[in-house]
Amino acid sequence: MTCDRKDRHVLAVAVGAAATHLVTDNTRGFPVASRPHGVAVVKPDRFMRDQLASSPDLVVEAVESMSRRLKKPKQSPVQLAELMTRGHHLPRFGVELRDLLA
Repeated sequence: MTCDRKDRHVLAVAVGAAATHLVTDNTRGFPVASRPHGVAVVKPDRFMRDQLASSPDLVVEAVESMSRRLKKPKQSPVQLAELMTRGHHLPRFGVELRDLLA
């Protein structure tokens, strides 16, 4: 494996688990040449946007479930989506989710 030495264990676990995706903000640590066939290395925002596009009902169900578990403070699904729009990891996903929920 030709990824960064400090990241080798992450790629090894993905391969060992037969993962199809490695979701990370550190995509530069996993150059294309280091990626085994069938393992996509994607940023969290891209991964979640892809999930929303392919399975919107499942994603909305998961966000609604998250919302129901939150107690302090309570957050509606729309409020959670709004928080994501302002965050570092899921801003575009948050916008798409918020627009879908509104």
